[in-house]
Amino acid sequence: MTSADALAGAVVRAWTFVYTVGAGASIREARRDEIASDLFEHARGLADEGIESRAVAGQMLARCFLGIGADVSWRIQVAFGQRRAVEEGVQMSERVKRNWWIPSAIALIGGGIVFGFLSYRNRIDEGWDPSLLDSAGTVLTAGLVFVVLPIWALVVRRSHPGWTLVMLAPAIVISLSPLLWIDEAVRDFEPILVLLAAAIVTLVGALTNLAQASVSDGAQPSAAA
Repeated sequence: MTSADALAGAVVRAWTFVYTVGAGASIREARRDEIASDLFEHARGLADEGIESRAVAGQMLARCFLGIGADVSWRIQVAFGQRRAVEEGVQMSERVKRNWWIPSAIALIGGGIVFGFLSYRNRIDEGWDPSLLDSAGTVLTAGLVFVVLPIWALVVRRSHPGWTLVMLAPAIVISLSPLLWIDEAVRDFEPILVLLAAAIVTLVGALTNLAQASVSDGAQPSAAA
């Protein structure tokens, strides 16, 4: 691989590493090996056809971007498959106790998208003239903070509660930032209180999720004994 397609391959492998975190070791390694092999064969095949490395890199990144939905769907199916044996033995009331905060996290995702769009539009109305690169960077950053990381945090909340808190932290911090100028924020847009409430409940829920996992892990040795 040349520097261009090697860099693109590194991006694809990094994404593969992210969405396979928390999967069973055999499933995780098999998926990563599958993607690595696919990258190699794809790059070699296009190179044999005389296609330039930049075009190869572009195709790699395009395939990665277009496949995000399928990758997330695959990971959710894996997550549910791994938890099915445990969840089947858990009473509905216990599930509610575990997952009571999930609607707030979903509201945080939706609210972040809506308020991010409104903020972007307001900045343009105020005279901001973003370049294509600025717009792309804004969309990608907002998508990472309010969509990719929160969704992934919910997927791995049982297996990796610590990472769940870390991945939710950027969205929570940004959503809570209006507290620094709450009077002005509410006056300008009252529904922002919904986003603030969702962020607070999500933070409490993520901390509770971490505490529950810690208690459960601490209880397992005595239970096994």
